[in-house]
Amino acid sequence: MILLIFLTSGLLKTEEANVIRYLDFLWREDYREVIKFERDYFSKYKNHPLFYTLRTIRYFEYFMDFYEPDSEKKFFKNIEKGVYLCDKGLVKEKREDEKRDILFLKGVLLAYSAMFEGLRENYISALSKGFKAYNIIKKFKNYPDSYLALGIYDYGASIIQKYTGKIFIRGDRKKKGIEEIKFAVLNGIFMKPNSYDALIEIFLREKLRDSAIKWAERFYKEFGESRRTLFTLGSAYRRSGYWEKALEIYLKLLNYVDRQNSYYNKGIVRLYIAESYYVLNRNKEEAKKLLDQAEKYILKSRWYRKDKILEYIKKLRRQKFFRQ
Repeated sequence: MILLIFLTSGLLKTEEANVIRYLDFLWREDYREVIKFERDYFSKYKNHPLFYTLRTIRYFEYFMDFYEPDSEKKFFKNIEKGVYLCDKGLVKEKREDEKRDILFLKGVLLAYSAMFEGLRENYISALSKGFKAYNIIKKFKNYPDSYLALGIYDYGASIIQKYTGKIFIRGDRKKKGIEEIKFAVLNGIFMKPNSYDALIEIFLREKLRDSAIKWAERFYKEFGESRRTLFTLGSAYRRSGYWEKALEIYLKLLNYVDRQNSYYNKGIVRLYIAESYYVLNRNKEEAKKLLDQAEKYILKSRWYRKDKILEYIKKLRRQKFFRQ
């Protein structure tokens, strides 16, 4: 969900078309083509932070798609290597256009690291890393995609300081953060899917359900049907109480996730279908079967927050619908 490359000059400008092609494969979840393109083309840049930035984004997207911890370790390893090469390049590089590219890539790497800490619910660490990224990325405000990172920081800092009592910024910047992310959605090029995800999640957290659904439907129409767009649309319907529509989406998703090797995804989709049947008071036997399958798949998964999901499954089982 943070930004990528807003190609300026130097190497990034030279490789603009190839970076866009790489990201297009990634957004379409065509990981084989991503890895092949990375190996056959971008591997020549193994001594440049661009290579490790692209790999960081790949491992982040893979983690968010499959929820397996193996990519998490590789994600942080590539960030570490990328930041190291950025610091080295900022000292040794003489050309200003290349130094600017390298500085931007460092901001991107730090932003992804901050975002991952947020997913882990390590909010203080997320803000600390986010602040470092923010101070770099704000220098690139003439690139629309940069407003995603700026918006996430402004919104996130406002929320977290409210609950922790720690002061990160002056004043409440929630509305400003939302508008910045919306600007990235409408005007950005390279990180539109992540901008959509961030905006929809914020609307859901703020209980602005109509807005969440509006942007989730727009996301689906713009990028077409995939695991990513279906999960986002299903979440918007489910968390907004549109259970009929949520059920329709999760039944579609079942065909997608059953072709994956992700126990988490197989389990969570079955859970949401069973939950939808429960709320709609229909297909009781099918719901029971799916809930049992969901529990088995989640138990096999390595998702670090699976205990919360298993607890929710137990809670559902105690309902009269599942006990009869």
